[in-house]
Amino acid sequence: MENNHPVLSKMNEYIKDLEAQATGLNQDNLGMSIRRNEENENIRLILLEAIAEDIDVQTVANSVADVLGISLLREITVTIPLTVEATMLVPADFDIEHFEVGELSLDCYNTDVEDFCVQSFDVGDIEES
Repeated sequence: MENNHPVLSKMNEYIKDLEAQATGLNQDNLGMSIRRNEENENIRLILLEAIAEDIDVQTVANSVADVLGISLLREITVTIPLTVEATMLVPADFDIEHFEVGELSLDCYNTDVEDFCVQSFDVGDIEES
């Protein structure tokens, strides 16, 4: 005998939703487990090859990072002391106060460097020598 009480009907719908969510989570978990096993096997093969071929650590680390889909890039901040000497012809009444340094840019010719930009720079007093 089926009971169609509104509270029981709501509870049955809720249970069906939970069962569907659990099924989806179980499928996701199975997929992740399969991927993890594949990653582990690929890393095992990389390590075996590295041992057999005496491959350098950097190559092994990059290969493992590729398998895991992780980046081995690290962020660094550098300070670059800079002295600029410029020679120019100026009018006799030129005041050095009218001279200013505008944009400053640096280039990195290593293609492995990402997101390279000058975040700040400071120009001290400009003096005539």
